[in-house]
Amino acid sequence: MLRKLKKEEKDLLIKDINQQYDSCLEVDGLFLSKDEKRESIKIFLYTGERIPDVPAEWTGIHFCTIKEGVIIPSIEGAQYIGQTANKVIELDYEQAKYVMSGRDVDIGEEKEKGYYILLNGDAVMGVGLAENKKIMNMTPKSRRTLQQYRTI
Repeated sequence: MLRKLKKEEKDLLIKDINQQYDSCLEVDGLFLSKDEKRESIKIFLYTGERIPDVPAEWTGIHFCTIKEGVIIPSIEGAQYIGQTANKVIELDYEQAKYVMSGRDVDIGEEKEKGYYILLNGDAVMGVGLAENKKIMNMTPKSRRTLQQYRTI
């Protein structure tokens, strides 16, 4: 079932995003929630005037998933949040290719465990989970490139 987030819920979500990704995000539009009976909630961003009576996946863009209180942006959500985020990891070209092909990447430096926005220059690649010196890939299989690379 799809429902519109109340103003208080939207403000709290934006506050949580800003806190988690050290950003100053401002959102025009509606947040819609697809309340699932599973452990996660999908959030969609919709900028139209009237919410159409269609499945949630056809309404706006999938902005993020909330799982156990942690906000995990989709690629489009990461591109939106990444415009002002400071909790980012800069990838070089080779690392970016590996991430987009579905591989984990060794970044060579210790990062605090958590989700980070992944950048390659000005391009936002999506989001990754940092653990020790690695970025665990979060790119959905349907969005990966066809090229297969060995893990670096």
